[in-house]
Amino acid sequence: MIRSASGSGDSLDNGSRVRHHRGMSEPFADKRAVAQFYSDLLDKHGDHPRALGWENAHSQLASFFQMAAIDGLQSGSSVLDIGCGLGHLKSFLDHRGVSVDYTGWDICAPLIARARELHPGGQFEVRDILADRVDRQFDFVVCSGALTLRLPDHEKWLGNMISEMYRLCRRGLVFNLLSSYYAHDNPLCVDPAHYYHAHPEQILAFCLELSRQVALDHCELAQSFAVYVYRSNTAPIQRLARHLDLGPVFGPNHEPMIEYYESFGMHEELIAYLEALEPGAEVFDRIGLAAFQLGDEDRMLRSFESAAALDPQWAQPLVHLAIAHMDAGRTEQAISFMARALELAPGDADIAFRLGQYHERAGHASKAEAMYRAALQIDAEHKISRKALERMVKNRS
Repeated sequence: MIRSASGSGDSLDNGSRVRHHRGMSEPFADKRAVAQFYSDLLDKHGDHPRALGWENAHSQLASFFQMAAIDGLQSGSSVLDIGCGLGHLKSFLDHRGVSVDYTGWDICAPLIARARELHPGGQFEVRDILADRVDRQFDFVVCSGALTLRLPDHEKWLGNMISEMYRLCRRGLVFNLLSSYYAHDNPLCVDPAHYYHAHPEQILAFCLELSRQVALDHCELAQSFAVYVYRSNTAPIQRLARHLDLGPVFGPNHEPMIEYYESFGMHEELIAYLEALEPGAEVFDRIGLAAFQLGDEDRMLRSFESAAALDPQWAQPLVHLAIAHMDAGRTEQAISFMARALELAPGDADIAFRLGQYHERAGHASKAEAMYRAALQIDAEHKISRKALERMVKNRS
């Protein structure tokens, strides 16, 4: 649950000290009131960052640096700017030489009208992502300073906004919020009484329910923090690869790369990484395992078969083929592959046990018992084989 830095939601389970803002009991009535607030600021301040609620140009600029720090953002990326205001982020990226496919959405019509004047040909729309659901996705979704004006039931609204922004991104989402640690004194707020301050810890926990790849930055601006939520972020593993200076031939030094991809469930990316290596039995076997995680049976079987063909004396791909066929209900094929694997690895008790299981499921009781006994001859302490054998003997009697 997301909680405010005010009222009954002040305390955190970890005992963090939160400073309270005395004026936090005055939210805006609704989103129309928020749009009118920005419209009034535009009339007063024109194209200055103050028209968007920033105290000065530096604070807006610092926020843009947070947005641009999202891993993978580069020229050619498609970017959706939620609460785009006057399109200043587009100008910032253009100035840095990052030419993105930019789209800006905002709930304030006068801001969008002015953004179109400032950026002829730009893609700007009046849109509320919670009211106007769209199916289009963008590489990156960014939201700079647009989640802080307090609404009734703001925590629920904020959670819905974060979830919807994440749905709209293909690669990553970045947004920032005012920090509860500075709720008592925030000089960056034009009107602090209307601003929402969030607990960084709770926002982090909420985002970790959306993705396992989340980062939090509380150092660019002292009064705020940025959160990066990725669907697929390969930048850390690319940095690791450069450090390890890996070659094209698969070996033990590639294991950290594989473990990284697997730990985040990045199986498509792992397959792409493996396919860039020189073909080999171990490479195809790993591709088959990744394809299994993706539920891609055809690619899984092809990969295991390629691994077995490239190294006919290696039992592992045959074991994997047997397991794949058994999972698909093809018991006889599974028995055939597992038997071949045992021929190649006669000292492997686990293979003997699996072959016994497959025979038992096929109704081959005597063969199953023989395989369980064979497993115990290989390893007298193989407990699962002993239990299976004792069960079969008991049932027979």
